[in-house]
Amino acid sequence: MKKWSRISNKILCRAAQTGVADMELRAEGQSFPRVTMELVAMELQCCVKENVGALLLIPSQPIQSGNNTFRAMEASIRKRRVHITLYLPPAEDYDDKGLISPLMEVPCALTILENWLLHHQAPDVTSWQTTDVYLSSEKSNPNVRRGQRLILTGNDAQSFYEFSKSDIQNAANQLRNGQLQSVDLTLMKNALWIRVKAPSSPGELCTVEASRPDVSDAFFSTQMPLQEACTWLVEYPYGNFLPDRNQWTKTPISKDNVE
Repeated sequence: MKKWSRISNKILCRAAQTGVADMELRAEGQSFPRVTMELVAMELQCCVKENVGALLLIPSQPIQSGNNTFRAMEASIRKRRVHITLYLPPAEDYDDKGLISPLMEVPCALTILENWLLHHQAPDVTSWQTTDVYLSSEKSNPNVRRGQRLILTGNDAQSFYEFSKSDIQNAANQLRNGQLQSVDLTLMKNALWIRVKAPSSPGELCTVEASRPDVSDAFFSTQMPLQEACTWLVEYPYGNFLPDRNQWTKTPISKDNVE
Protein backbone atom coordinates (compact mmCIF):
# COMPACT_ATOMS: atom_id res chain seq x y z
CA MET A 1 0.00 0.00 0.00
CA LYS A 2 1.37 3.40 -0.93
CA LYS A 3 1.97 5.75 1.99
CA TRP A 4 0.15 8.50 0.07
CA SER A 5 -3.09 6.52 0.37
CA ARG A 6 -2.94 7.01 4.15
CA ILE A 7 -2.45 10.76 3.96
CA SER A 8 -5.65 12.72 4.39
CA ASN A 9 -7.15 14.16 1.22
CA LYS A 10 -7.64 17.37 3.20
CA ILE A 11 -3.88 17.64 3.67
CA LEU A 12 -3.30 17.09 -0.03
CA CYS A 13 -5.97 19.64 -0.96
CA ARG A 14 -4.55 22.24 1.39
CA ALA A 15 -1.11 21.69 -0.14
CA ALA A 16 -2.50 22.11 -3.67
CA GLN A 17 -4.25 25.35 -2.69
CA THR A 18 -1.82 27.02 -0.29
CA GLY A 19 1.50 25.20 -0.61
CA VAL A 20 4.83 26.75 -1.52
CA ALA A 21 4.88 26.95 -5.33
CA ASP A 22 8.64 27.10 -5.86
CA MET A 23 9.43 23.82 -4.11
CA GLU A 24 8.61 20.33 -5.39
CA LEU A 25 8.12 17.28 -3.15
CA ARG A 26 8.94 13.84 -4.57
CA ALA A 27 8.04 10.70 -2.63
CA GLU A 28 6.70 7.23 -3.39
CA GLY A 29 7.09 7.83 -7.12
CA GLN A 30 4.83 10.89 -7.05
CA SER A 31 5.56 14.58 -7.49
CA PHE A 32 3.81 17.50 -5.77
CA PRO A 33 4.73 20.98 -7.08
CA ARG A 34 2.95 22.76 -4.19
CA VAL A 35 4.19 21.78 -0.75
CA THR A 36 3.21 22.54 2.86
CA MET A 37 5.14 21.65 5.99
CA GLU A 38 2.09 19.67 7.07
CA LEU A 39 2.48 17.43 4.02
CA VAL A 40 6.25 17.04 4.53
CA ALA A 41 5.81 16.11 8.20
CA MET A 42 3.12 13.56 7.41
CA GLU A 43 5.25 11.93 4.70
CA LEU A 44 8.28 11.76 6.99
CA GLN A 45 6.23 10.24 9.81
CA CYS A 46 4.93 7.58 7.40
CA CYS A 47 8.51 6.73 6.40
CA VAL A 48 9.57 6.49 10.04
CA LYS A 49 6.61 4.28 10.91
CA GLU A 50 7.51 1.83 8.13
CA ASN A 51 11.24 2.32 8.84
CA VAL A 52 11.90 2.75 5.10
CA GLY A 53 11.60 5.39 2.40
CA ALA A 54 12.71 8.91 1.63
CA LEU A 55 11.37 12.27 0.52
CA LEU A 56 13.02 14.84 -1.72
CA LEU A 57 12.48 18.62 -1.69
CA ILE A 58 13.66 20.40 -4.85
CA PRO A 59 13.57 24.22 -5.07
CA SER A 60 12.93 25.93 -8.40
CA GLN A 61 16.15 27.90 -7.90
CA PRO A 62 19.31 26.47 -6.25
CA ILE A 63 19.84 27.57 -2.65
CA GLN A 64 23.11 29.12 -1.60
CA SER A 65 24.70 28.76 1.82
CA GLY A 66 28.19 30.10 2.45
CA ASN A 67 30.47 28.75 -0.26
CA ASN A 68 28.03 25.98 -1.24
CA THR A 69 25.12 25.86 -3.66
CA PHE A 70 22.51 23.13 -3.16
CA ARG A 71 19.88 21.93 -5.64
CA ALA A 72 17.85 19.52 -3.48
CA MET A 73 17.41 18.14 0.03
CA GLU A 74 16.56 14.51 0.82
CA ALA A 75 15.42 12.96 4.10
CA SER A 76 15.93 9.19 4.29
CA ILE A 77 15.17 6.74 7.07
CA ARG A 78 17.53 4.37 8.89
CA LYS A 79 16.65 2.64 12.17
CA ARG A 80 13.74 5.07 12.61
CA ARG A 81 16.10 8.02 12.54
CA VAL A 82 16.85 10.38 9.68
CA HIS A 83 19.74 11.15 7.36
CA ILE A 84 19.55 14.54 5.59
CA THR A 85 21.36 14.77 2.25
CA LEU A 86 22.04 18.01 0.39
CA TYR A 87 22.61 17.68 -3.37
CA LEU A 88 25.42 19.72 -4.91
CA PRO A 89 25.15 21.07 -8.51
CA PRO A 90 25.20 18.32 -11.19
CA ALA A 91 28.53 17.20 -12.60
CA GLU A 92 29.16 16.85 -16.32
CA ASP A 93 30.24 13.21 -15.89
CA TYR A 94 27.05 12.30 -13.96
CA ASP A 95 29.22 11.48 -10.93
CA ASP A 96 27.18 13.78 -8.73
CA LYS A 97 28.04 14.52 -5.13
CA GLY A 98 26.19 15.59 -2.03
CA LEU A 99 26.67 16.12 1.68
CA ILE A 100 25.06 13.71 4.15
CA SER A 101 24.37 14.38 7.81
CA PRO A 102 24.88 12.11 10.80
CA LEU A 103 21.74 10.26 11.88
CA MET A 104 19.35 12.54 13.76
CA GLU A 105 16.03 12.33 15.54
CA VAL A 106 12.83 13.22 13.70
CA PRO A 107 12.19 16.61 15.41
CA CYS A 108 15.66 17.84 14.41
CA ALA A 109 15.11 16.65 10.83
CA LEU A 110 11.73 18.40 10.68
CA THR A 111 13.34 21.68 11.74
CA ILE A 112 15.92 21.39 8.93
CA LEU A 113 13.21 20.52 6.40
CA GLU A 114 11.05 23.43 7.55
CA ASN A 115 13.89 25.93 7.20
CA TRP A 116 14.61 24.58 3.70
CA LEU A 117 10.97 24.66 2.59
CA LEU A 118 9.75 27.92 4.12
CA HIS A 119 12.93 30.02 4.33
CA HIS A 120 15.18 28.46 1.65
CA GLN A 121 17.81 28.08 4.35
CA ALA A 122 20.38 25.26 4.42
CA PRO A 123 21.72 23.84 7.70
CA ASP A 124 25.28 23.98 9.03
CA VAL A 125 27.13 21.19 7.18
CA THR A 126 30.43 21.39 9.06
CA SER A 127 30.29 17.77 10.28
CA TRP A 128 28.61 16.31 7.19
CA GLN A 129 30.33 13.84 4.83
CA THR A 130 30.57 13.78 1.03
CA THR A 131 28.49 11.09 -0.72
CA ASP A 132 27.41 10.06 -4.23
CA VAL A 133 23.87 11.16 -5.07
CA TYR A 134 21.34 11.23 -7.91
CA LEU A 135 17.83 12.57 -8.32
CA SER A 136 15.33 9.75 -8.78
CA SER A 137 14.06 10.89 -12.19
CA GLU A 138 17.61 11.21 -13.52
CA LYS A 139 18.53 7.64 -12.56
CA SER A 140 15.42 6.06 -14.05
CA ASN A 141 15.46 8.15 -17.22
CA PRO A 142 18.95 9.26 -18.30
CA ASN A 143 17.45 11.06 -21.31
CA VAL A 144 15.78 13.69 -19.10
CA ARG A 145 17.60 16.99 -19.51
CA ARG A 146 18.90 17.81 -16.07
CA GLY A 147 18.96 21.23 -14.51
CA GLN A 148 15.84 22.56 -16.20
CA ARG A 149 12.34 22.99 -14.86
CA LEU A 150 9.15 24.75 -15.94
CA ILE A 151 6.44 25.44 -13.34
CA LEU A 152 3.01 26.61 -14.49
CA THR A 153 0.68 27.91 -11.78
CA GLY A 154 -3.01 28.41 -12.50
CA ASN A 155 -5.88 26.77 -10.65
CA ASP A 156 -3.27 24.16 -9.78
CA ALA A 157 0.47 23.84 -10.35
CA GLN A 158 2.27 21.69 -12.92
CA SER A 159 5.99 20.96 -13.10
CA PHE A 160 7.86 19.85 -16.25
CA TYR A 161 11.44 18.72 -16.82
CA GLU A 162 11.28 18.15 -20.57
CA PHE A 163 10.14 21.10 -22.67
CA SER A 164 11.07 23.16 -25.71
CA LYS A 165 11.05 26.84 -26.57
CA SER A 166 7.60 26.37 -28.10
CA ASP A 167 6.37 25.04 -24.73
CA ILE A 168 7.68 28.21 -23.09
CA GLN A 169 5.90 30.24 -25.77
CA ASN A 170 2.65 28.38 -25.02
CA ALA A 171 3.12 29.16 -21.32
CA ALA A 172 3.59 32.83 -22.19
CA ASN A 173 0.39 32.76 -24.27
CA GLN A 174 -1.53 31.21 -21.35
CA LEU A 175 -0.14 33.87 -19.04
CA ARG A 176 -1.22 36.56 -21.50
CA ASN A 177 -4.71 35.05 -21.80
CA GLY A 178 -5.23 34.88 -18.04
CA GLN A 179 -5.05 31.09 -17.86
CA LEU A 180 -1.97 31.17 -15.61
CA GLN A 181 -1.05 33.22 -12.56
CA SER A 182 2.69 32.70 -12.85
CA VAL A 183 5.40 30.90 -14.82
CA ASP A 184 8.70 29.88 -13.22
CA LEU A 185 11.56 28.74 -15.46
CA THR A 186 14.99 27.41 -14.52
CA LEU A 187 17.83 26.54 -16.91
CA MET A 188 20.74 25.69 -14.62
CA LYS A 189 23.02 24.91 -17.55
CA ASN A 190 22.96 28.60 -18.43
CA ALA A 191 22.69 29.72 -14.78
CA LEU A 192 19.40 31.39 -15.70
CA TRP A 193 16.14 31.64 -13.79
CA ILE A 194 13.10 33.79 -14.44
CA ARG A 195 9.67 34.07 -12.85
CA VAL A 196 6.79 36.09 -14.28
CA LYS A 197 3.73 36.85 -12.15
CA ALA A 198 0.58 38.01 -13.89
CA PRO A 199 -0.91 41.36 -12.80
CA SER A 200 -3.57 41.20 -10.10
CA SER A 201 -5.99 43.13 -12.31
CA PRO A 202 -6.18 44.19 -15.98
CA GLY A 203 -4.00 47.15 -16.90
CA GLU A 204 -1.56 46.71 -14.03
CA LEU A 205 2.08 45.71 -14.44
CA CYS A 206 3.59 42.21 -14.19
CA THR A 207 6.23 41.40 -11.61
CA VAL A 208 9.31 39.83 -13.21
CA GLU A 209 12.21 38.31 -11.26
CA ALA A 210 15.35 36.95 -12.90
CA SER A 211 18.87 35.85 -12.12
CA ARG A 212 22.01 36.78 -14.02
CA PRO A 213 24.70 34.20 -14.84
CA ASP A 214 27.38 36.62 -13.68
CA VAL A 215 25.77 37.45 -10.33
CA SER A 216 25.47 34.46 -7.99
CA ASP A 217 24.35 36.10 -4.76
CA ALA A 218 21.28 38.02 -5.90
CA PHE A 219 18.34 38.16 -8.25
CA PHE A 220 16.83 41.15 -10.03
CA SER A 221 13.21 42.26 -10.09
CA THR A 222 11.14 44.85 -11.88
CA GLN A 223 7.64 45.50 -13.20
CA MET A 224 6.62 45.76 -16.83
CA PRO A 225 3.56 45.44 -19.09
CA LEU A 226 2.21 41.95 -19.62
CA GLN A 227 3.21 41.76 -23.29
CA GLU A 228 6.79 42.76 -22.54
CA ALA A 229 6.95 40.27 -19.66
CA CYS A 230 5.83 37.46 -21.94
CA THR A 231 8.57 38.38 -24.42
CA TRP A 232 11.11 38.26 -21.61
CA LEU A 233 9.87 34.85 -20.54
CA VAL A 234 10.44 33.38 -23.99
CA GLU A 235 13.72 35.08 -24.91
CA TYR A 236 15.63 35.62 -21.68
CA PRO A 237 16.47 31.93 -20.95
CA TYR A 238 18.28 31.74 -24.28
CA GLY A 239 20.58 34.68 -23.54
CA ASN A 240 19.06 37.19 -25.96
CA PHE A 241 19.22 40.00 -23.40
CA LEU A 242 19.96 40.55 -19.72
CA PRO A 243 18.47 42.83 -17.05
CA ASP A 244 19.71 46.42 -17.10
CA ARG A 245 20.98 46.90 -13.58
CA ASN A 246 19.92 50.54 -13.65
CA GLN A 247 16.29 49.63 -14.26
CA TRP A 248 16.05 46.51 -12.07
CA THR A 249 16.15 46.18 -8.31
CA LYS A 250 18.95 43.93 -7.07
CA THR A 251 17.88 41.75 -4.14
CA PRO A 252 20.40 39.63 -2.20
CA ILE A 253 19.32 35.98 -1.85
CA SER A 254 18.35 35.28 1.75
CA LYS A 255 15.54 33.69 3.71
CA ASP A 256 13.98 37.13 4.21
CA ASN A 257 13.14 37.71 0.55
CA VAL A 258 12.09 34.24 -0.58
CA GLU A 259 8.38 33.51 -0.57
